[in-house]
Order: sequence, then structure tokens, then C-alpha cells
Amino acid sequence: MNKFIIIFLTCIAFSYSLKGQCDIRMYDIYTPKNNPVCTYFMCEQSNYWRSYYDSVYISRYPNAVPMEKFGTYYSTRKFNCHGYAWLRVEQGIDRWIGTGWSGEPVDPEKAYINDGSYTLISNPTYPGKVWWGGSGEDHTAVTTSVSGVVISKWNEWPLMKHQTNYSPFGTSNKYQYYKRIMPTISGSAAVCYNSPQNFNATTWLSGMYWEKSSSLINISDPTLSSTQISVPSSSNTGTVRLSIKNSSGEELALYDVAAGAPSLTIIGPSSVPLGSGGSYEAYCSSHFGSVLSSYEWGFSQGGGSGSFWSSGCWGSGSFWSEGYYQISCRVKSTCNVWGPWAFLYTWVYNYSPSSSYPNPVSDMLTIETGSSSNTKAQGSSPTYDIRLYNGQGNIVRHQSNKGGTVQFNVSNLPNGIYYLHIYDGVSSKPEMQQIVVEH
Repeated sequence: MNKFIIIFLTCIAFSYSLKGQCDIRMYDIYTPKNNPVCTYFMCEQSNYWRSYYDSVYISRYPNAVPMEKFGTYYSTRKFNCHGYAWLRVEQGIDRWIGTGWSGEPVDPEKAYINDGSYTLISNPTYPGKVWWGGSGEDHTAVTTSVSGVVISKWNEWPLMKHQTNYSPFGTSNKYQYYKRIMPTISGSAAVCYNSPQNFNATTWLSGMYWEKSSSLINISDPTLSSTQISVPSSSNTGTVRLSIKNSSGEELALYDVAAGAPSLTIIGPSSVPLGSGGSYEAYCSSHFGSVLSSYEWGFSQGGGSGSFWSSGCWGSGSFWSEGYYQISCRVKSTCNVWGPWAFLYTWVYNYSPSSSYPNPVSDMLTIETGSSSNTKAQGSSPTYDIRLYNGQGNIVRHQSNKGGTVQFNVSNLPNGIYYLHIYDGVSSKPEMQQIVVEH
């Protein structure tokens, strides 16, 4: 027995000696408000203790779910509850926050609360934080999409998903709920060629960066909270989405900016019966309202006959013969340049049109072929040739049938506007419909 005690005390002494050598206090972590947080780069514990803690806490709390293995074991000393909730989840960095050791700041995790990086709310929100505020309690968790269920790191033990009141850290129900103050973006709605604009983001955190959705614009330095946006070519026009992301790639803020002039979307019918008309709207986000100056509409009859009237962002068409009609529109901005053309095709039918649904579609597009006046008059049973084109004019789906129902799987197609062409084998002109793929 005495021999066992001596070995045990020797192990403890060695453990404390090791702590002194590699458990390093650091001040390189900052809150979203750029205030420093005292953290520790911790040594890993031995495999014996990691295995022991796995066994003890997983069996002691059978209704809690261990979330992640770190190597062979669930238990790790690389981060604790505060380090997980405030730092690892937000920035992907493993540190220990709050050791209770002599000389350490008291409750250093409160730096995130006290400087306004997070705000106190009355009820839990997802994503959000839960802080144990009862007497003698000191623990932080993150909320999940399931009410009353949180994820938290249990000291140097496993990372667990559990009911809020089902853990070793108190059940006083004096919980405080916090929500992160997300960054916001400010800047011009449009950036003109040869006239760079400054853009600013609030609540900037180390590891955040700017990202753009296209090469129509340049970002001077994507790693700074204040950056400059420019348009590299006078021919670059259209809407670009700016985003701010954290080190994990999570989108924290979004902002649409027009390179020269914004892009439009035309809203209107994809098919109408012969003799009727159609109303159209050139839609552009109200965000761009202050930079729009004028609209230009186009109307192509495609072999049919009709007329078109427009005023500002509104248009109206009258159709006098069967066929397809192309409606187009673009907008001029205060940069004195025109944005890209937007197009919509309307099929005018004289009997029963083909139908496609759902639209927008995310996975399976169903097409039910109808019959034109030509096929009806000739009593024919045509072979339908059905093609789906992308915005670049490439066929992305193609199928032929004798009528009835056809399905196209579009689940792996990029989001965007596509064009469905249906040839009935009699008319040289296809029935056309505009399809929106939206995942």
C-alpha cells in the first residue's frame, strides 16, 4: 500500500511540474469588440486519465451524448467549457479560458459579456450561449436547434450534448442566455468604375474576412474591418454579394453592391393563352433604389405578333398569335452605365400548354407535355423533344417522349435561371418556359 501511495504522489508531482512547463498563459485572443481575453495553451493529459474520464462520465451520465473524439478519446485538456463556447465554436481555436489559478483574472470569460460583444436576452436563441449564473456555478454551453438541449465541454472531460440541467455543473436554473452581436456592413449601394468606395464592418474578430461572389469587383484587403471596393473594368456591371465570414467559413453578414449598375430579375408569366396579355416587373432590391435612374425594355416577337408598353420598372404585353416572345430589361444607375440585360420568355399557346412544376425547383422537375393548335388540327401523335438550357445556352438535360410526363433531376445543377424548350415535332418553334433552380 505504501508503495502505491508513493507512486501516486510521484505522478501528481510530475503532473504539476509538467503544467508549469507547458500550460502557457496567453493574451493573443480578442473578443469581437477587440478586447483581449486571458487564455491558456494547455498540455494534454495522459491516455490513462483520458480513458478513465471517458469511462466515468459517459457511464455516469448515460443520457448525455459524447460529441467528438480527439484522437482516440473523448476527453481532452486542450479546452474547457468557456474555451469551447466562446472561442472554439466562433474561431476554431482550442484554448482553456478560466483556470482559477493564482494570479489569473477572475472569470475571464466575462470579457465577451462585459464589453458588449454579446447581449443578454430573456430566452435562449439558436445559435446562442448559456451561462450558469447560480451561486458556486461556473459553466458555459452553446444552444442547439432543440429547445432545452445544449452542447458543452465538461472540464477536461468529454464534449457532451445534454439537457441544460443534466451535467456536473449545477442545476439551479439560474441560467443567463446570450446572443452574439453580429457584424454589420456599411457602404455605398453602387461602386462606379474609377471611383473606389470605402466599406466598413462592425464587431470585427480575428480570423474574419471579406468575400465576394464574383470578379466584377476587387477588395483591397479582405482581412481588415475597413476595406476599399473598386470596379476594375468599365465593362463590369451587375450585382455582387459581399459577405463577412469567420475562420470556419460561416457567413456572418451579407451586403449586395452594384458594380456600375445592378442586375435585374424580370417577374412575369412564362406562358399565357392566345388573346390574353401579360404584366411584367423588372425587380431590383429596394437596397438599390437610390442609385437607379432609368429602365430600358425590349420586346422580341419571335415570329408572333404583339405589342408592348412600359413605364419605369413595369411592362405589359399583348399577344395576337401563337409562339414565344422574349421580354428583356436593363437599368441605368447613377454611375451613368447600364446594367446587364435580364430576359424572360413567354409562350403563347392556342390549345393546352405544357406545364412544369415545381417552379422554383430544387430536386425533381416534372414536365407534362400538352398539345399545340398544330398537333390538334393534324390529329398527329408527335414525339416531343424536351431540352433544358442553362443561362449560357448549353443543354443540361434532354429527353424525348410520345407525350405525357417527363422528369428532370436538377438537384446537382447550380442555382440560377434555366430555359425549358419543348418541341412538338410539328412546329419549328419550341414552347419555352423559364425555370428557376433554387436549392
